[in-house]
Amino acid sequence: MVAPAMPLTFPAAVTVALVAGPWLRGLIYAHAVGYRQPLRTDCPQCGTPVVAVAGRGVLAMAPVTGQCRRCGQPIGPVPGSVEALAAAVVAVAAWRAPTPWLLTAWTITGLLGVALASLDRAVLRLPDPLTLAAAASTLTLAAAASIITQHPGILLGALIGATAQGGFYYLAGVRHGMGRGDAMLAFALGAALGWLHLTTVLAGVVWTILTGAIITVILLTTRRIHRRQPLPYGVFLLSGALVAVILS
Repeated sequence: MVAPAMPLTFPAAVTVALVAGPWLRGLIYAHAVGYRQPLRTDCPQCGTPVVAVAGRGVLAMAPVTGQCRRCGQPIGPVPGSVEALAAAVVAVAAWRAPTPWLLTAWTITGLLGVALASLDRAVLRLPDPLTLAAAASTLTLAAAASIITQHPGILLGALIGATAQGGFYYLAGVRHGMGRGDAMLAFALGAALGWLHLTTVLAGVVWTILTGAIITVILLTTRRIHRRQPLPYGVFLLSGALVAVILS
């Protein structure tokens, strides 16, 4: 078990999650569209631009109030709901991360993960710009940490974790109906978990499979879904990674 060494970063990490709320709600609103459809930026009621988007959709900003400034139409998730989930996720990162470098990587990936989970549940999509942003930020930070701290094993672990987990879910997807977005998310999560330890990557895979199986059985037995219905595998991936971090 890794002993966290940064108790003073806990309040700061939670504050970051709360401040990121408008960004996360903007991402969810903008990307909640069908495959290859343009991002949503306007109010569905009056057509007023309500979400500013840049950087291929990685940067977005929803109204702080959660409403269109012109007609009052709700825009995106209810204010406070996404922020609460983000605060919980980043609090776990602050609790378990042993270094500021890893805390930063987990914070970015965790925040993007909140948006990705919401999108996967809503439209069964994991947009490439968001999964790529999570992977790129983690690997960039891992490279910087390796150079500055003179521990090349940091980057090596992240690369091995990303390749192993991403490759596993890519091959699994060929036979079991998982999408490319799931494999790309697995690549990003593998980098974040592999930075800590390769056994954490394995734990993430195990908990993902267990979580997915349990939830699927419950939904099938309660007839909430049918056997051939597509499922948001991204939610299972993110849940499994979170459990692996908690138990690390």
